Amino acid sequence: RFRDSGLMARFLFAVPPSNVGERDIRRRMAIPDRVRTAYQENLLKLLDDRLSNQQPEILTFAPEAEEVWTVFAETIERRHGAGRELEHLTEWTAKLSGAVARIAGLLHLAMHGGANTIIARAEVAMAVQLGELLIAHAVAAFALMGVSKAEEDAEALIRWLKAERRDGFLLRDVQRSLRARFPRKDKIEEAIRLLEDWGVIIGRREQRAGPKGGRPTVAYLVHPHLHR
Repeated sequence: RFRDSGLMARFLFAVPPSNVGERDIRRRMAIPDRVRTAYQENLLKLLDDRLSNQQPEILTFAPEAEEVWTVFAETIERRHGAGRELEHLTEWTAKLSGAVARIAGLLHLAMHGGANTIIARAEVAMAVQLGELLIAHAVAAFALMGVSKAEEDAEALIRWLKAERRDGFLLRDVQRSLRARFPRKDKIEEAIRLLEDWGVIIGRREQRAGPKGGRPTVAYLVHPHLHR
């Protein structure tokens, strides 16, 4: 419902890698005094600028700065049309150029305060660079929001394959190691089918029963690029 109403298109997303399982619980990182002081001084400086002049001021792009922003807006326009690379994010990318312009204004204020109302090319270039980086994060965020349970299971299986550095595996290997996530065989098989569609699993090889008998089993072969 949020996405259909346009709400999700108004956020700028960041999807960092999770460090859960790798954190040092004993470690504490205090904010350095110089960082705290600089942050406080810059905020107060912005407030002082506003108190000295209550009338709204308009920030304006310098001509060369406006050209940088226009080229970015044109590029985004070509990428999110029907049948194009970012078609599925049209609602979000349609607002990105405006967001980049506002980011440029914020960078300008952070660097110069309110004394100068002309936004330079360098500030817009930094905002454009951030806008480009945000696209990949938005793609990841919307994929996570629309992810199915089977896709979550497939991603969990990929993480296990990477952690174990496996170039192949048996179904029973997954059952033993990931019993909590895969209590049933059909859940593993559904995740494996997705990995085959994604090109992570590149083949199967039947293994004969051992000398003590038992059923033959299938070994799944993993694409070597997974571990690069």
